[in-house]
Formats: sequence, C-alpha cells, structure tokens
Amino acid sequence: MTSLSSLVVSHVSGRCLPYLRQVSDIPRLYRRTNREVPSRACAYVSALLSPAASFRQEQLSVCGEAVLAPWMVSVFEAVAAQFLANVSDVLAAVQKMEESLKRLKRVRDSKTNLAGGGATGDSGKGVSDDDKIRLQLYLDVLHFLSRMRSDFGVDPADVSSSEELLRVVEEATSSAGLAEARKALEGADNGAFSSAKS
Repeated sequence: MTSLSSLVVSHVSGRCLPYLRQVSDIPRLYRRTNREVPSRACAYVSALLSPAASFRQEQLSVCGEAVLAPWMVSVFEAVAAQFLANVSDVLAAVQKMEESLKRLKRVRDSKTNLAGGGATGDSGKGVSDDDKIRLQLYLDVLHFLSRMRSDFGVDPADVSSSEELLRVVEEATSSAGLAEARKALEGADNGAFSSAKS
C-alpha cells in the first residue's frame, strides 16, 4: 500500500471507529430493562458507515471505482477487525456475568431448599437479557456485513476479519433457545441476511 493509500485508509477508518465504542453500551440496553427482543440493528451501525459513505460519494467522480475499491476494502478491514475485538469483549463479559448469576442462583436456591422453601421456578421464561444482548450483536454484525456489500460493493470474503466476526455472533446465538428467534429475524429481513452470509 502506498503512503497516500495508507493515509486515506487511516483517515476514513479513523472517522468510523469511534462509533464502535457503542458496542459496549449494548448490555445496558437490555439488562433489567424489560426491553423487547431486538428486531433491528442499533443506530451506531449506520453511523459508523456514514464517514465511509461520505468519502466514497465525494471521491467517486475524482478517483474512480478502480482506485476507491481497494481503499474501501482496507477501510473495512480496519473497521471489521475493531468490530470483532469489541464484540468479542462484550460476549466474553456477558458469558462471565451469566455464569456468576447462575452460581449465585444455585447458592440461593440451595439455601431456600434447605430452609424448606421451594425453588422460585421463574427461570427460563422467554428470552433472557443476556440472550437479547447476543441477538442484538448478531443483528448489528449482519447489518454491517450486508451494508458493506450493498452500499460499498465490498465482498465480506475479501475482508479477513468479517468471516470471524460472523462466526462469533452465529456461535453466540446458536443455542436451542435462540434458534427460533434467529430464524424469525432472518425471515423478516428480506434477503439482507443471506447477502451478508453469501
């Protein structure tokens, strides 16, 4: 990559990356808030794509597609790598919190049973807050990959981090309890999901 290309990629990706900080806010949206199961991507996904879209629109007539295309791939390489890091951090924190809460519940239930009380019996109803967080990340990633292809002509296969990014959120939402929710989300998206994965 030439020094000019490096400068361009660094400048554009540097304007996109700050929006990814909002990934770490997703748990706060769902923990103990009684929010519905997510059905669309968060607004930060469109916001993080906006600087790249503006740059592409401004420069297309000046540079042409042949020059812009590799720049866009490199921009998305940087953005997808950071997206992967942020999503992985949130999923790891969610998993840790979920395990801690399960341990606490087991201790509480065993004390209740010893004292002669019954188990509360309210666990497992509907989609948990943690699973809502996982589904939201899944939606955000698929929307990002879909827009990368549709708006910028960048094939996710050309961006090395995108395959791992998709794998991480698919794995996080692969439990039996989330299979139906995922299927419903994919059916409601009119093809954007399949275009992100293909």
